Amino acid sequence: MKRIRTSSGDWVYSTEKGILPGVTTILKETIPEQKRENLLKWRKNLGPEADRISQRALEKGRKVHKMIEKQLKGEKVECPEDLNEIWNKVQETLSTIEHVDGLEETHDRILERRGAFKIALEAIKKAKALGFRVC
Repeated sequence: MKRIRTSSGDWVYSTEKGILPGVTTILKETIPEQKRENLLKWRKNLGPEADRISQRALEKGRKVHKMIEKQLKGEKVECPEDLNEIWNKVQETLSTIEHVDGLEETHDRILERRGAFKIALEAIKKAKALGFRVC
């Protein structure tokens, strides 16, 4: 699996079964409009402090993404102490993702992410094709 930066700045993964989007790309494409608007208002209200907060979050996010990638590749993951709480939540989430229940409209509404159902189904198909066990 090879990680590639696209011309738009997003990351994708080239695998023998095709190109897969990165986590941030999926989240960015499926964020509900209300949450997107709230984030813009937050940035406007905080001004330059929003950039500092965002930069710290971005640095943590990059570290967590690399840890998730290692885990999914079966590599050993070492968690820095300052990321323990986040990593434990990620582990809980990863351990409970096993199937998709319900119809598309209900699934997307519950997750508050438009298009999440279709993305999940495609990811399940690709994971199975790559030899992952999916319930």
